[in-house]
Amino acid sequence: MTSETQLKLSYNETSGKIAIETYDGGFFNQEIDITNEVVELVIEKLFNDMGCPPNSGVLELKRSREKRGDVVKVIGTIK
Repeated sequence: MTSETQLKLSYNETSGKIAIETYDGGFFNQEIDITNEVVELVIEKLFNDMGCPPNSGVLELKRSREKRGDVVKVIGTIK
């Protein structure tokens, strides 16, 4: 019998936490909080995509739709 490990990327709207969750054979194993790392990377990417200079620039974000609920996405499976 082979055990399958899954990695899921999740966002908890209540706690505001972005996490990688691991599951072994369908059972929850652990949760790793990656909120700060993801936010820093996304902000850096937005500044780069908008062509802002390295030490300046202002981005304005506007929500055009209702806030989505908790998001869970499978990002990998290891057999």
